[in-house]
Amino acid sequence: MIGTAKSFRTRFARAVVLAFAIALWSGCGGGMKVGGSSSPTTKPTSNGISIAPASPTIRGGDTVQFSATVTGSTNQSVAWSVNGVANGNATVGTIDMMGKYQAPPSAPTPNSVTVEAISAADKTLSATTPVNLENPIPMAQTVSPTLLPVGNFTLTVGGSNFVSGSTVIFGGTPLTTTFVSRTQLTATGTSTAAQKGTVAVTVTNPDPGKSTSTASLNVQVGTAGKVTVQVIPATAQVHVGATVNFRVAIDGAGTLTAVKWTVNGIPNGNATVGTISAGGAYTAPLTIPNPNTIQVQAISLADTTATSTGTVTISNPLPVVTVVLPSNIPVGDFTLVVSGQNFVSGAVVSFGGTFLAHHVCLLQAAHRDWHRDRGANRDGPNYRDQSRSRFRDLERVCPGSGNTGQRAHPHCGRAFA
Repeated sequence: MIGTAKSFRTRFARAVVLAFAIALWSGCGGGMKVGGSSSPTTKPTSNGISIAPASPTIRGGDTVQFSATVTGSTNQSVAWSVNGVANGNATVGTIDMMGKYQAPPSAPTPNSVTVEAISAADKTLSATTPVNLENPIPMAQTVSPTLLPVGNFTLTVGGSNFVSGSTVIFGGTPLTTTFVSRTQLTATGTSTAAQKGTVAVTVTNPDPGKSTSTASLNVQVGTAGKVTVQVIPATAQVHVGATVNFRVAIDGAGTLTAVKWTVNGIPNGNATVGTISAGGAYTAPLTIPNPNTIQVQAISLADTTATSTGTVTISNPLPVVTVVLPSNIPVGDFTLVVSGQNFVSGAVVSFGGTFLAHHVCLLQAAHRDWHRDRGANRDGPNYRDQSRSRFRDLERVCPGSGNTGQRAHPHCGRAFA
């Protein structure tokens, strides 16, 4: 009992001392005074801008809607910029007056841009947020050709959202790829015998945001030896400058029946060996090549190992005789002047089945011009006399007409169409 009473008195004394100390502190103003008013301190409210969403990540070509809130002002209008460029540009993306931002088609370097909002009421008030940009997801939609041989090949892939650095994937193997445009890629590769059958083709866009097209395209490998091509006709004869039409019969290539043409191994030919159109129309050269036989070849686009060849023999044009002067000749020696079309060096005149010694002098244009200029009428009474006089004039000046010492007439030795 004695111990308990003592402990109680001790606790009571401590309580009295504590109460006295509190009363004394309150009477002195509640604490240490450090100048100024003794009233409580409050934090002032300041104007500012906030942007939402903060730090978004979007892919090339996509959009995001930003909003800006101006604190402490009834004027909520702001001006938008991207990387310090008002409304942005094609490289860093664009933003309209309502805050709708559209990313560029492919990610720039670096792939982060800054969107800024500046208060229209107070140009000193602004806020920024970074935007992380990634390349778009590619969409592969077409592939050509769809039939491939075992061996080297070239593919053309069409679609959208392609970027520089996009890669065509052939059965899981990246191909050497050329970026043509945002909608087209070309790729080269080599298929193996183990890949015979259906092979998937996809497109992968690189980092940032590396992604692969979701829908794959299929090609068929192993058409070599299954596609056959036949050029029709197999042989043809054509005069210089004339045209002959070739066609092809293709089997085993499905709907891919297109071919490419060559003439003597030259794609589409040239002026020396003749030319051929995509539709197979071959036009012979204007002069006979040496040798005068050429090879026209059709190559299947489904299987470039499938080919067929046609042979073309090119000959001189058929001569056309329009005038022979004189029309009456004596018994004995005579000279004839033959005019017409399509005469060439080496042409000979046949007289009753006998080839005559001659010098080619094509006078068709001379006669035509003379008739036109003189207004000659074949039915007129003086036509024959005028023609004979004209013949004598030409005979005197044409080499080989018996008077080789004279200056050659400008029409001699010339061919006229």
